Amino acid sequence: MSTEHGEYARFEGATMRAEIIYDEAVGDFVSLHYGYSLARMIEGWNFNAANAVSYGAKGNVLSGYNDFLVQAYQLANGFACVGFDYQWDDPPGDPEGHPAKVLFGYVCKKQAGPLDRGQIEGIIKNLDAEHAASVANNLPTSGNAGSDPAALGAAQGAGGHGGQWGNKDFPFNFGLEFTENTASL
Repeated sequence: MSTEHGEYARFEGATMRAEIIYDEAVGDFVSLHYGYSLARMIEGWNFNAANAVSYGAKGNVLSGYNDFLVQAYQLANGFACVGFDYQWDDPPGDPEGHPAKVLFGYVCKKQAGPLDRGQIEGIIKNLDAEHAASVANNLPTSGNAGSDPAALGAAQGAGGHGGQWGNKDFPFNFGLEFTENTASL
């Protein structure tokens, strides 16, 4: 997309699974109008949408300088989960203070009962937002972006996984141009 780069990643082990999106604004006067509540973000993933969701504690986890917003939840299929988002790098001229970078997603573990605070903190403290941003330097430049149709389909939930992966709204198109706020200069 001409105003942002979006990356989707999924992970699966014997008892755990995760899906994560990293999105970055591209351009001098572009910010991300993310605006999803944690519940809306959680329910947008195909895996979560296919199950009844019971919400638990909501709060923040500080990981270094990164302040992640988190929401615990359980799924009817026996997974205990945490949804998260972290927004940062606000362009200084954006009059509405939208971020230029956002990392969001969920991590689920097959277990009886909800994730406890220690499990949630352990999961979040192992997320490396700055590394996601540094890897973004290898992404295509604005205007030259392309996508492999099979990869895009997988990120949206197609491709033989029974709709258990992806997010139908990917790519999200959060990037919007703004007019610099010069009133405070």
